[in-house]
Amino acid sequence: MSCLIPALSNLDLNHHLWMTFFSGNERKRPINLGGVSLTTTHDDLLAKAQQEREQRLFQKRAQEAASTIQARWRARLKLQDVRGHFLELFDREPAGTIASARFLVLGGGEQARLSAWATAALQAGDHMLWLPFTSQDATTWLVLIRQIAFMLLTEFSRAPE
Repeated sequence: MSCLIPALSNLDLNHHLWMTFFSGNERKRPINLGGVSLTTTHDDLLAKAQQEREQRLFQKRAQEAASTIQARWRARLKLQDVRGHFLELFDREPAGTIASARFLVLGGGEQARLSAWATAALQAGDHMLWLPFTSQDATTWLVLIRQIAFMLLTEFSRAPE
């Protein structure tokens, strides 16, 4: 073998290894210089998919919880507005009418207004409470009186003076 580079001709190298090295016929092995294995197993893929599903489910539940809290807060604010409106209507209506009793019940029976209604009812006498039972609104009056009685008893239980 005649060699162009005289220094290499003196080396005792196997001709086959020499030719394989320069010809590109050797089997190529992947070399990972990053230190991380790129091969993922089936179990690794399943675990990653499960983790992503759990994360999506957590985010969905968090969003639903936030929406529920916001909806309930908006409903509470709206209820306060509606009750305030009915209590304003109660203030304009003379005590003892079915309308005033209805506005008091729908307004939530605020303590001062409940006290004003009860005082007016006591001052007017028994006919204020019993007269509406003789009209066509007897069933409405019965429901309203029951609700007002419940509100009065609740207030008495809170401050029994």
